[in-house]
Amino acid sequence: MDADGSKMTGSFDQTFSRDRSSAPDHNYEKYYRLKEGDVFVEAGAYIGRYGIIANQRVGSTGRIILIEPSPSTFQELKRNISGPTVTLVEKALWKQSGKQHFFIKESPSGHRIMPYIENLKDDFVVVEVARLSEILNELSISRVDLLAWDIEGAEMEALQGVHDCLSAKIVRNLALCFYHLPTPYIEGATHIIKSYGYEILENSEGIIYARLKT
Repeated sequence: MDADGSKMTGSFDQTFSRDRSSAPDHNYEKYYRLKEGDVFVEAGAYIGRYGIIANQRVGSTGRIILIEPSPSTFQELKRNISGPTVTLVEKALWKQSGKQHFFIKESPSGHRIMPYIENLKDDFVVVEVARLSEILNELSISRVDLLAWDIEGAEMEALQGVHDCLSAKIVRNLALCFYHLPTPYIEGATHIIKSYGYEILENSEGIIYARLKT
């Protein structure tokens, strides 16, 4: 239990030195390091690997919003992290609110809303989807210091769904995985993000890092 009452599985070194396979797949803080009082939003939060790190960074005065649509994965996420500064949202980011078919792969990390053609025979569940602004409004959050995602092929739809947040300059820093999509889509996403007034810091290996120009 952390000092603010949040449930943790240990410090970064303690948590991941024991089992490196449980370490986050990406370093979302490559260009912006979370600090005390920050607001961190992660879509595709999975089982909370990065949420645990972020919760330590932002402390008792920050906020952590972890968004995960998979019902089974969400239950594990709840077991791994909780507390007064942590909000868990069982939804997927999308271009509009509603419900979508969520296709279930053998590996939880492969679950997705947008299936590839070979996934059409996979099992599915119906999940809630929402625009980022809807989630933030419900939580009375008007600023996001770092938005990160790894959302298994739903990136372009989610990008449409964060349009109003980016245009209103609510989100200050981005670490967005697009590596599930072909290169032309990544190039298109980069152009869109720049059009909202963001500086692209890096676009390599399918991850776009950007920050709001001042």
